[in-house]
Amino acid sequence: MVKLFGKNTVCVNCEIAKNELNRLNIPFEFIDVTEDKEGLKEIKEQGFRQVPVFYFEGDYFKDINDLLEVYNN
Repeated sequence: MVKLFGKNTVCVNCEIAKNELNRLNIPFEFIDVTEDKEGLKEIKEQGFRQVPVFYFEGDYFKDINDLLEVYNN
C-alpha cells in the first residue's frame, strides 16, 4: 500500500496528491505529519523537507509520476 505523507491543512499539493490517488483507485494511507511526529521524523530522515511525500515498497518519492512508474510495474 502507498503511504502519503502530508498535511491536512493549507497544503494544496497534498490535496492534489490525495485526489489523484483516489482518481486512479490507488489505495493509500494518509499520514498527517502535523499530528504524527514519527511520520515527520521518517521523511526528515530521508532528506525531505516538504510534503507531499509518497512511500511505496521501500522507496520514497517526491513526484507522483515517479511513484506511478514504480507502482504500475
